[in-house]
Order: sequence, then C-alpha cells, then structure tokens
Amino acid sequence: MKAEILELVKPTILTRGFAKLTSDEIARIAGVSKRTLYRYFRSKEEIVLEITADLRTSIQAMFDAELNDRSREPLDRLRRIVEQMAVTVNTLAPQFLLDIEKQMPLEFKKIVAFREARLRTLAQLLHEGQQTGSVRKDLDPPLSIEILLAAVNGVLRPSFLASIRHDFKSSFEALFDQFLYGIVLRPQGLRVAGRSGLTSG
Repeated sequence: MKAEILELVKPTILTRGFAKLTSDEIARIAGVSKRTLYRYFRSKEEIVLEITADLRTSIQAMFDAELNDRSREPLDRLRRIVEQMAVTVNTLAPQFLLDIEKQMPLEFKKIVAFREARLRTLAQLLHEGQQTGSVRKDLDPPLSIEILLAAVNGVLRPSFLASIRHDFKSSFEALFDQFLYGIVLRPQGLRVAGRSGLTSG
C-alpha cells in the first residue's frame, strides 16, 4: 500500500510542489483516508523524502551503468548521461525544487552533495577520452569538473532561477551544452571531431 500511495501522489508533487498541498489533498489523490495516509507516512515531508530517495537511486544506477559501459566511446557515454539527466530534470517542476530549497534545507543540501558527487565521477570519462584521443590532452579533468560544478551550483538553484525568470530545464540544457560544445565558432576548415568543444581540432 505504501508503494501504491507513493506512485499515485508522486506525479502531483513533482509537478505542483508540496508546500501548498494539504494532507487532505494528498489523501484524496491517493484514494485513501487521511488516517490510512498517516499509517504509512507521518507527514507530507516524509513522502517527499521517499520521492527524492527514489530519484537518487535511479540516477545513481544510471551513472553506474554508463560509467561501466566500456563498449561505447567515453564522450558518447558522457552525452548519454547528460541526456538522461535532462529527462529526469524535465519531470521536476520548478515549484517542487523551490519547495525543497525553502521548506527542507537539510534535504536540499543532501541533494546538492549527491549531485556534486555524481558529477565528479565524470572526470573518469574525460580521462578515458584523453586516452582515446577524443578529449584535449592539455585538459585537466578534475579542474574541468570543478568548473562545471561551480556553474551548476551557482545557476541551478531554484531560488536563483526564480529571480532571473529562467526555468530549470532550459538552464540545465544551456549549461551542459556550453560545457560539452563551448561557445566559440571554429574557423571554417578546422575539423572538430564529434562537434564537442572538449575535442581537439
């Protein structure tokens, strides 16, 4: 029953946020009484914790699968990770993320720490790309990832995005697109393998 309740209320919470949702509304969406709801969850915050834990589990599994798949080129796996992260981001409404940042600061810190840990593992793919010749030899992978992290932590904060009137999805895509492909147009005739700004001409 607990898993069924989560599956029923998860879409609403992810798309509408949870700060303004009452326990009565959550119970109604789940099709159970408030008494039954409280039998499995002590509060709506506990429901949110279950949802974010599930998200971390699925993201961790995706990262592990891509990092360990040596059958494809490193940059292909890197792009695949970014694409799948974008799909996940697209399921999260700005209000949901803003509610966590404002209403559950400890959980927000846990999400940020998890994100940083996962992104730092991408240095492995940059190292592999250097070995295969698809990433510049003069690139410092750990430093490149720290630069990416600084941008992510500075830009992909719900409160900051709300202040500049940009949504999470478009900001995420712009940030990673510029990380992967750069912002400078190469002179004609200068070949760039795979279009990536991480490659050498």
